[in-house]
Amino acid sequence: MANFRDILNYFRPYWSLSIFSIAATSIYEIIDLVVPYAIGQILNVLSNQPLDKPLTGAIATISNLTNYPVNKPLELGVLLSLVFIVTVLRAPTQPWLTSWFHWDIPLRARGDQNQKAIEKILTLPLEFYDENNPGRIAGPG
Repeated sequence: MANFRDILNYFRPYWSLSIFSIAATSIYEIIDLVVPYAIGQILNVLSNQPLDKPLTGAIATISNLTNYPVNKPLELGVLLSLVFIVTVLRAPTQPWLTSWFHWDIPLRARGDQNQKAIEKILTLPLEFYDENNPGRIAGPG
């Protein structure tokens, strides 16, 4: 029976890939928070409430670059553009980066363990097969 440490050792060759997968999933989760934040700021614009300071600075920078005055249409346009960009950029890549690696890593580790088992079986002396039934060795147990 394998203990937890043995299971972790199965995945040792894939630590860097696992860290990348966890980091990518975490980044996407943080990016997912941009949409509700932007919607809250849209509600602030529509109800004549002040925007957050970082967002006000970003809108002022956009206003300076485009020579468009800071007003409700610009604020709403920036916020809706933010929602659109986050949604469009995230949608095609998130399932690939998160789900793919969560499936790929265990499959690779299992393939490695199968390869090790086959290598072990092929290196056993012939006397071993005289004493043990080969069908029971290869069977599900």
